[in-house]
Amino acid sequence: METSGLSFITNVPENPMQIFANWHNEANEHSDPNLFLDTMTIAGLSDTDDLLNRNVILRKHDDNGLIFVTERNTMKFKDFVKNPSVAAVFLWIYMINGTAVTRQVRVLGKVAELSELEIAEFYKEEPLFARIRSKICRCGEPVDWNDLKAKHDLTLKDYQDGKDTLPQRDTYTAMRIIPQKFDFYHARRHEIADRVKYTLEDGKWINYHIAT
Repeated sequence: METSGLSFITNVPENPMQIFANWHNEANEHSDPNLFLDTMTIAGLSDTDDLLNRNVILRKHDDNGLIFVTERNTMKFKDFVKNPSVAAVFLWIYMINGTAVTRQVRVLGKVAELSELEIAEFYKEEPLFARIRSKICRCGEPVDWNDLKAKHDLTLKDYQDGKDTLPQRDTYTAMRIIPQKFDFYHARRHEIADRVKYTLEDGKWINYHIAT
């Protein structure tokens, strides 16, 4: 039976990253642990001013923003160095007590590289396949799959034999999205959604509900 109602975002804090953390934790709790990934879609301008988007993995979030890792030889890194403006979006859909919950978070901000010390800490957490990829892959360049496979197998064998420790390369990096605006969307099935928008004004976050 169809019902009507309003979803409402309660307990809106001063810092929007607190809502993000709460929503992220809830989505993680109610999603299949084998499927839930911290995927965010980010968009920016290319060197020809074309709008490009791609999915990256959220590696960390804190009160200062959202962090992802990449390589300095990638198109997205070069694009963000030229124009640091970025838009990011998360979409989480999951069930709570038999009711579908949809939450979307949109972010506008700027991208900046982390310090070399912070970048090194992220590299220490990389799994083996990611460290091999960092060494042998040149993202976006044409490649012969058989040549790449041969390089992969040789690199893996050298690592297993102790000949290569796969140290961090100078191409590896991490970047932080520094938010300037947030848009939080929350809806339960058969209810009108609620949205809360945050804007950063003179160093202070201002928030208000907006119609969907």
